[in-house]
Amino acid sequence: MMKRHIPNILTAGRVVLAVGVFLLLLAPDVPWHATALVLFVVAAATDAIDGYLARRLGAATAFGRIADPAADKILVCGVLVILLDDATLAEATGFAPWMTALVVARELAMMSLRGILETRGTPFGARGLGKAKATVQFISCALLLARPLLFAQGQIDLLMKFLLPAMVALTLVSCVPYLRRGK
Repeated sequence: MMKRHIPNILTAGRVVLAVGVFLLLLAPDVPWHATALVLFVVAAATDAIDGYLARRLGAATAFGRIADPAADKILVCGVLVILLDDATLAEATGFAPWMTALVVARELAMMSLRGILETRGTPFGARGLGKAKATVQFISCALLLARPLLFAQGQIDLLMKFLLPAMVALTLVSCVPYLRRGK
């Protein structure tokens, strides 16, 4: 019976890891980026693991369908908001406040829709585009966090000038199927 709770425990752990990432990134005058990056990657990996286990163990629940994407959004949106303060990052990669605003707005809108539908008894789990969106968001955030640690910053900066707008576009486009389902 305990096995059925593992996916939700992993989801809760992702939120705890997200808070750890935020605290490390906000620590004054301490270069904790490497540790924050490791925690971020572990947290992002739990997204794939908890979903797989929920399906494998037959433990998919309304709570999991709401909490799992909420944990993802906390992790991604929190990192994007914190990184807004890094002017060097913005200049080098094209990371802009409007990108974060659009991602956060989309995520809040979809969480609201998911919450409404789930409370009405309509399952509203993630599907193809939503899963792809989450993956691209995780990769984008991981690269933004890794940038100060890498020697090949120029190549990462160039990649990010394409990846970040693609992430925002995919984030916006991926809500279309959800809006159709919610209709």
